[in-house]
Amino acid sequence: MRKVRYFLKLFKIKTLITVLMSLCIFITSVFASSDPADKVNLLSIKDIKTCVVQLAHWGEKDKKSGMLKGIYPEIFEEFSRRSGIKLNLMLAPYPRVMHFILSDDGCDLTISLPSDAVMDQAKIGVNIWTIKMGIISKPFNHIDKYHHLHGQNIGLLRGARISQKFDSDTSFNKVTFVNYSKTLKMLKADRIDAIAGDIEIINSIIHHTPKLRDRFSSPLLLTELPLHVIVSSKFRHLQYFPKLNEIFISMKDDGTIKKIIYDNLKVLDKPLSFTTKQQ
Repeated sequence: MRKVRYFLKLFKIKTLITVLMSLCIFITSVFASSDPADKVNLLSIKDIKTCVVQLAHWGEKDKKSGMLKGIYPEIFEEFSRRSGIKLNLMLAPYPRVMHFILSDDGCDLTISLPSDAVMDQAKIGVNIWTIKMGIISKPFNHIDKYHHLHGQNIGLLRGARISQKFDSDTSFNKVTFVNYSKTLKMLKADRIDAIAGDIEIINSIIHHTPKLRDRFSSPLLLTELPLHVIVSSKFRHLQYFPKLNEIFISMKDDGTIKKIIYDNLKVLDKPLSFTTKQQ
């Protein structure tokens, strides 16, 4: 009887030791496999100089409060909440943002369509959204084929890239403006023949400006351009780029970025009517 008790006690001790050893191995493996950036929780990055591209609905200054508003600031605000990193936002036109990303004392972070120079010299992160670029025209001068652009005056944002074919085409005149609102006013006044740009932004401005509704034809879709997270190669914490990018990826994957864009471009819940895509 004593031997039975002894062996039962010995069995329980061995079982307990085995369980404890397994637990220790599991805990050790978890910590060993953790990314170093996760351990420090990016605490070594106190702040990031961040450029916001100036564009209606995407990045603009609130006239009353003076605060930045739009899709880009909201995306950056959510990134800051998730990462614990303070972002110092600066509003600037697209050409200046591309210049700042490449300069020694410019911006460390932005979201935009990378220029050729930025694509070659900066760190390009996740594609968070794809812009639909096309042509908006009036019913009496409906441009529904690419060759209809020939000889026309086409308004677009200064520094904007539309498509490879459009950008290099000299068969029509390109007239540049600072923002889409000004461009739409010029089209309404027949100072230009059409607008080339982000169809969803232009459509949203038209939708929220009663005087502009029903004055334009269905857009001609030219191309689709991806917006990317961009980090300057001169960023002093460049080793954390993969971790920063992962946060933006998680925001895309869980639908946060899509919701922010849909909330700001309130007409996106309705399908847009496009004429045949032209390359």
